[in-house]
Amino acid sequence: MAVDPRKSPKQRRSRVTIDVILEATARIVGQVGLDRATTNRIAEVAGVSIGSLYQYFPGKEALLAALIEREASADLEALRVHFEASASLPLAVAIDRACEELVARHARNPGLYRWMLTYVPALGQHAKIRAIAAQGRALLRDMLGRRRGELDRELEPALAAMILGSAIEAAVHTAIFERPETLGDGTLARELGRLCRGYLGVSSDD
Repeated sequence: MAVDPRKSPKQRRSRVTIDVILEATARIVGQVGLDRATTNRIAEVAGVSIGSLYQYFPGKEALLAALIEREASADLEALRVHFEASASLPLAVAIDRACEELVARHARNPGLYRWMLTYVPALGQHAKIRAIAAQGRALLRDMLGRRRGELDRELEPALAAMILGSAIEAAVHTAIFERPETLGDGTLARELGRLCRGYLGVSSDD
């Protein structure tokens, strides 16, 4: 199946069109799944012609592949911004808020994330996603390195980032399939915060 975009947008209008198409794709796939989604319905919801959609994407698989990369990149950018903005906060608070923000991003459309996670291998996105995940772990590593004086025990930042990053990723992905209600009710974010603080040896009042 063809999953690469047919052309890259160079003008602002083209970028806006692609954003609208991808937002419609996220909505439709989240509601009915990739199998039942159609490019005609996506174009209708996006308010564009089917010709405009096919100008950029060869099919719904290419749309989902673009969404996978876009969402992963957005998660990475949100993490980077959070670590910068929370540098002056107590580490326990910064950790809890990072977990809350990550879970909240997935809670917006868990149906979409189920389909994205299911199709990552088939759409050939695994290498891209792993590369983005590695950048996320690097951000976590650097943050831990800067704030290691606030930890109650000695840790190697790179190893700690690998362990925590992998644990968080696995927990969120499993919850999407098995316990989606925990994404929206605060349970998962709270437990992830406890997990991270416990592993890092960061004291908290809760």
